[in-house]
Amino acid sequence: MAKEAHKKSEQIEDKPGRRRFEPEYKLRILQEVDANRDKRGAIGEILRREGLYASQVAVWKRELESQLAEGIKARKRGPKPDPSIPLQKENERQAKQIMRLKDELRRARLMLDVQKKISELFPPQTEDETQNENGA
Repeated sequence: MAKEAHKKSEQIEDKPGRRRFEPEYKLRILQEVDANRDKRGAIGEILRREGLYASQVAVWKRELESQLAEGIKARKRGPKPDPSIPLQKENERQAKQIMRLKDELRRARLMLDVQKKISELFPPQTEDETQNENGA
């Protein structure tokens, strides 16, 4: 049984994983390629030694040039900000404003109703009635 476990660990996987290159490694290779640009066959030797393709190095060079043109941006740590939070805050603000305006409208309607009832209870007096009250 121990021999079977040992055999499994020695087996080579059918599909190798994707290689990932650190930025320091990429920069070192780009500097080495740049330094040996004038020497015949030197770039091919570097690529064969590192197991790289010329297209990979060309992409790295384009990425480096674009980063230098834009400036290196610091990577923010932590969770990414939720893009819906500003929308939620705006919705909450507008909901509060709607509630406030509805309350103001309710108060204005109430005042109008009170004014109507007062005018019904105390109808406006004509000039003759006001003179009679003042003169009498």
